[in-house]
Amino acid sequence: TGCTMKNYNEEATRLLLDEFGAFGKPGIVKVFVHSHQAYAIAWKRCYEAMGEILAGKDVPKPLQKLKSPRKAKVQVANLSLKQVKSKFLREELEFLRSLRNQDKEEEVRKAAHVAYLEECEKNGLLLECECCYGEHVPEETIQCVGGHLFCKGCAQRYVENQLSGEGGLPQLRCPSTDGCQECLPKSELRRVLPQALLDSYEEQVAKASIEAAVLNGGLTGLERCPFCDFAIQMELSPEEN
Repeated sequence: TGCTMKNYNEEATRLLLDEFGAFGKPGIVKVFVHSHQAYAIAWKRCYEAMGEILAGKDVPKPLQKLKSPRKAKVQVANLSLKQVKSKFLREELEFLRSLRNQDKEEEVRKAAHVAYLEECEKNGLLLECECCYGEHVPEETIQCVGGHLFCKGCAQRYVENQLSGEGGLPQLRCPSTDGCQECLPKSELRRVLPQALLDSYEEQVAKASIEAAVLNGGLTGLERCPFCDFAIQMELSPEEN
């Protein structure tokens, strides 16, 4: 109803004004209107604008930075959802808090990774990739049977290139430039490759193996699905079936 929408707009605007006290009220109101009067969208634009300020950049219009930040009537970060009257606004606020928690968890993971990288570097534990020559932590490095080392990124790009070839059995041999013909063990690849890429590799291996067996006369009575790569060996002839 119109009354419900009016209450939502007023409450959403108050929350934006309280949380983003660095910006003038006219600019925040305009951002809210330009965001189709949706709190979550307006919040995102104001949040990103705060990031611009912290990075030393200009404030995007129509927002204007106040010389003296406005004092908040309510600490939005500590506001209980029960105190929010609008049902729609409660749902948006809950969603945004979940989103921010995910961002914080990601920041913690990144900080932990940087700290671990520095610790490995300090103790001489970093391994050099033989493709990009960058130094990487042991958990993000694989080696062929011959002992050549490759980082996670280079291994992934190598496998993707091999799978985009002209068919046949993908040969995942050592990509070292010294002529090594050893293979990259699947156990090593599992440690660093995305599951989707591994699945794609195994599907191509299975398909190529079946095609090779048919060409060599090792499989008879093979029937294929006309819509996908599924194949099955039939014990009876098509006439008997």
